[in-house]
Amino acid sequence: MENQYGEITDREIIQDAKQQCKDKGMNPAFLPSHPDRLDPETLAARREKYKDYIEVTQTFVRKFLSSGSGNPVIITLTDEDGYVLDLAGDPAIIETVRETGNRRRDRGTAGA
Repeated sequence: MENQYGEITDREIIQDAKQQCKDKGMNPAFLPSHPDRLDPETLAARREKYKDYIEVTQTFVRKFLSSGSGNPVIITLTDEDGYVLDLAGDPAIIETVRETGNRRRDRGTAGA
């Protein structure tokens, strides 16, 4: 998408994203709510069940993130049902994920 000057501006990107939300029936001023969440006790139990896997994975994730490309990235670890058990990476992205809740990843979605 180019404007008359050949480059798209940040403002145009934001306006386009907001219009896409509206076109899909979403309110662009609010983060979506995810109804399929784990309560704190269930999340704690699942994290305990996968504790060894989480610890091993964290070692490799720390190495990967320390090699850093400078790009904001988030890495999630999920269980077999797609519930997010652990997050690592850009703090701003992690905070956004936590605000929207711990939810189950949709089946068939690429990535974790």
